[in-house]
Amino acid sequence: MADPLATWEQYMAGEVSSFELRTPQQTLETVTGRLRDVILAVHRSLTMSTAVVSAYLIDGPSQPIVQGTIDGAGRIQIHRNLTAESGTEFENWSDANQNGKATLPGGGWKIAWFVHAVAPSGLTGIAILTVEPHKLTEIDFARETGGRQLHYRRFTVTVLPIKLQGWPGWTANLFIEDENSRKIGPLAIHASYDGRERAVEAALAQAQSLIDGGITLPENPPQTER
Repeated sequence: MADPLATWEQYMAGEVSSFELRTPQQTLETVTGRLRDVILAVHRSLTMSTAVVSAYLIDGPSQPIVQGTIDGAGRIQIHRNLTAESGTEFENWSDANQNGKATLPGGGWKIAWFVHAVAPSGLTGIAILTVEPHKLTEIDFARETGGRQLHYRRFTVTVLPIKLQGWPGWTANLFIEDENSRKIGPLAIHASYDGRERAVEAALAQAQSLIDGGITLPENPPQTER
């Protein structure tokens, strides 16, 4: 079975955003790329004389998407913010938080706090980077794929939307894994929709139907001793 968290590039080629890096005193630069590119730029910009660097999505919310700090001992901390405008990303955070995972899909981020109601600051969540920035995946699942991860009963469902080549629509692939790491997928939904979100919701509904119907996942192959 293909690992959905290792093949995002085939789903998201070419989709980037522009961010502005700022200190409390000045604007540093504009970075065009994905979340990982911005985090690497924030990390590079932090020095003892530039102790706080924030990244704002151009034409986006007033709150920074990423913020990095460095203390007097040279320790760096980077966190990402979730805002009310985040849509699908909000759903992924919510699922991780509700199921006690505390880690965003794909790893590398630990949820520090999350609320379903918008705080006065405009934020609904903060997650702390737990790995070196260069170890992050090229594409962030929760924010950039448009995909969803859903914990349903004893299963983890991962859905990735696919833009149909040559057709004005979207479809999706789904993956199902149980608590014993048995997996199946990708499974195609064999339908197209006029929006990415509708394709994802259809795939989630199909996965839930399969689970409710008593889906049997293939046994993992036995480990071979070396």
